[in-house]
Amino acid sequence: MITRNQTKIKTVLTFTLVALATLASSANADLVAYWPLNDGPAGSPVTGADDLIDAGLTFTDATVEGTGGTWVNDPTRGIVFSTGEDDRLVGGTQGIDLADGFTWSLWVNVASSNKTDTGADVIIGSRNGVWNKLQPTDLQRWADIGGYDVADDTWHHMALVGTTEPRVSLYIDGSLVGSDTTFWNNLTTVNDKLEFGGSSRYSEDITGLMSDIAIWDEALTETRIQDLAAGGSILSSVNAGPDMITWSGQPVQLDPNYAEGYEPNSFAWSANPGDGVVFDPNAYVEDPTVTITKATANPSTVKLTLTADDGTGPMSDTLEIDVYDDSCLAAKAVGPAELDPSDFDENCTTDLRDYAILAAEWLVDYALTEPIVKP
Repeated sequence: MITRNQTKIKTVLTFTLVALATLASSANADLVAYWPLNDGPAGSPVTGADDLIDAGLTFTDATVEGTGGTWVNDPTRGIVFSTGEDDRLVGGTQGIDLADGFTWSLWVNVASSNKTDTGADVIIGSRNGVWNKLQPTDLQRWADIGGYDVADDTWHHMALVGTTEPRVSLYIDGSLVGSDTTFWNNLTTVNDKLEFGGSSRYSEDITGLMSDIAIWDEALTETRIQDLAAGGSILSSVNAGPDMITWSGQPVQLDPNYAEGYEPNSFAWSANPGDGVVFDPNAYVEDPTVTITKATANPSTVKLTLTADDGTGPMSDTLEIDVYDDSCLAAKAVGPAELDPSDFDENCTTDLRDYAILAAEWLVDYALTEPIVKP
């Protein structure tokens, strides 16, 4: 039997992520540079690439060296940077404090033709007296890591992770390729410029495609590296929770979830109420519980937007709440409900209409089928 005092009914409905972060989370604050490399349009020459992170550090929008390259539309990754002989970009100096390590992350599709081109060997790297470079088959200078080959005309995710042990580790497609301790050499910062697709000093430019270059001022966990390799977003996202159904006057426990490891410093709920819906005004900020009261037709659809920010940029997501007059209507909206036995017309209200149905059924059940003669 459904009563008005039952606990809140909640159902998971189709859920669509309506917005991604431009940047936000205390953990993600260590993301110090991100070049999506999708500035496009396809077929146009590359004149530079935007760094989406405005953190006041030395990384900048990438500038062209050599002949630049071309934006192309890749069927797998959309608009990407196409680099060839003498094509490369420079993303400014790094200014990375090595106290928490660092991470380079990128997607690359290296042409197999590089195997026969002795000068085509720099995917990404930096130079400070010597050339520290990530190549299609090995990592030079910072570590002695090799035994892999990404020059196969296929997209690969690559991540170089430096930790304070000191150690540098290379991951390809989420798997650890190798680690080496011949890295740090008492460095406290990495401050030389970062180059994409080649070297400014020598003709060491790969032929291939590049996408989503990101730099963190920390050593990412292996779990996060695997998430990136599986297509996870560079920028963190917020999940306001699943859509739900409730009834008027009940407190609604919302479920703000953030990407694993991200904890925004603050969040706020904003409302786009349906007709006749009233919110508890004290439940908007820093409180995942709201009370919703309605007095109009069933249901009233309410949209709530969760916005989170750690000071580096906002991220938001929206959920819908269908609000009914009472728990019985809400239960019926979810699926089959056990109704009060006296609610014959199943409209969640026992009134004279139900008694009329009862009387009609009684008359059918007990109707006289032949005259009764008194003896």
